[in-house]
Amino acid sequence: MVAGGNVLEIGAAWYNKYQTEVVGRDAELTVVDIKEPDSPDLVAMVGTFRYVKFDMTQADGLPGELVGAFDEIRSWGVLSHLGFSPEQCRVYLDNVHAFLKPGGQVIFKLDIDTHKTVKQLAGAGVEFLEGLIQERFTVLHTDTLAGNTPGHVHYAEKRER
Repeated sequence: MVAGGNVLEIGAAWYNKYQTEVVGRDAELTVVDIKEPDSPDLVAMVGTFRYVKFDMTQADGLPGELVGAFDEIRSWGVLSHLGFSPEQCRVYLDNVHAFLKPGGQVIFKLDIDTHKTVKQLAGAGVEFLEGLIQERFTVLHTDTLAGNTPGHVHYAEKRER
C-alpha cells in the first residue's frame, strides 16, 4: 500500500465508503465505476476526492486526468464478477495499465468460484485472467483468500510494454 500517494479504486459500490479508512488519510482516493452513482452526492458519502464514471471495458476516450496518475490501483473482484468477454477483459487491463504510474502497484482480486467468469470466458476462468495480468504486469506476490468469495489476490507492478 502506498503512503500519501494517489489511489484508484475501480468498481465502486457502497462498501467503498470504508476505502478512505483503508487507504489512509494521507492518500488521495479516486473511485472509478462503470455505472451511474447510486446517489448524486456519492463523493461526499463515500469520502473520496473524486468519483469518475468510466466504462473500463471501453477502448476509446480515456479520461486524460487519469492516465499515468496513480501510484496504486485496486480492482477487487471486478474482472471475475461482472462477466466481461475476453476482449473486454483485455481492454480493462490495458486501461488499468494506462492509469498506473511507472513502477506503480496494482492489486487484483480474482474470485475463483464465480459462474459468470467461467461462462463468459468459455470455461477458461481465472487462469485466463491471470495470464492476461501477467502479460501486462509483473506479479510480485499472490495470496489465496477463503470465505464467502474465495479467490486469488495478485499484487503486481506496471511493466513497460
